[in-house]
Amino acid sequence: MKKHGACPKCHSKDLIFVPGKKQNYGGINFLTWGGFRQIYVDRYVCGQCRFIEFYVDNQIGIEQLRKKHG
Repeated sequence: MKKHGACPKCHSKDLIFVPGKKQNYGGINFLTWGGFRQIYVDRYVCGQCRFIEFYVDNQIGIEQLRKKHG
């Protein structure tokens, strides 16, 4: 969805972008493990079929995941 601007399931272009950002509550906006290290996750939601894709916000987040999970 991010790259092609359309849903891979139903091909709709009715997409909703939900940026990953720090919230005052836990949940799907970011992944966290111990302490204050956080990885923000952007979401793309299809307004037609409700399919969701998740993307790690930046390269720092990818490096943190590699360090933690190999």
